[in-house]
Amino acid sequence: MHTFARNRMIIIGFQNLPIIRLMKRRILVLLLALFASRVLFARQNSNNSYILVLHSINFSEVWTAGTNIAIQDAFSKDNIKVKGEELQISALKDTTEANRLIGYLKEKYTTPPKVVVCIGDLAWIISRPLFDKEWKNVPALICYSQDLVPPDIEHLVDKNQLAIDKMVPTQEIVKGYNVIRLQQPVYIKETINTMKKLQPGLTKIVFIGDERYISIRTREKVRETIDTDFPEL
Repeated sequence: MHTFARNRMIIIGFQNLPIIRLMKRRILVLLLALFASRVLFARQNSNNSYILVLHSINFSEVWTAGTNIAIQDAFSKDNIKVKGEELQISALKDTTEANRLIGYLKEKYTTPPKVVVCIGDLAWIISRPLFDKEWKNVPALICYSQDLVPPDIEHLVDKNQLAIDKMVPTQEIVKGYNVIRLQQPVYIKETINTMKKLQPGLTKIVFIGDERYISIRTREKVRETIDTDFPEL
């Protein structure tokens, strides 16, 4: 959690504390190990067996860099190949570029992965057409999943359509697929409580984000939390 105080106004960036991040990372690795072992070791493996990690943005993002390293470390000890792709979904301008990205994944990974790990819901939405055919029945794990997502690729790439009222429950999107979702709280209420203890006279909060999906969703959660639990702000 980063806070900057000025004239009783605090500008915040919501992040989990280091200890919480470490605990969540260890839980993630444990879940991955259990999830993947059910697939990788219950079947006869070949030299072509691998886990594919699809990142919605890139692996240099602070909030997921540690997760990616943990995945690599956990499975390299068992000589299980882990491959990764940085999808840079926020840079996609239209469905043509999105379909080009899907085609790239289809051509590069002709041998289906044993498990697909999607870091962020948008990685799942982009790759979903592959799970209908080329990767059908391949298990997938969505990390840092949110409760609402864009309903399709068209809404995902159209910034004018990327709004809360256009989103649908994530559970509906993944229905019928072999998917496990791993959600991670943002601890908005806890963060604001801490801020109020540090600044008893706090009267205003400014949320700084961008127009990416995760910022839009978090901004809405901040608004809902303030309306419900901190009406005085």
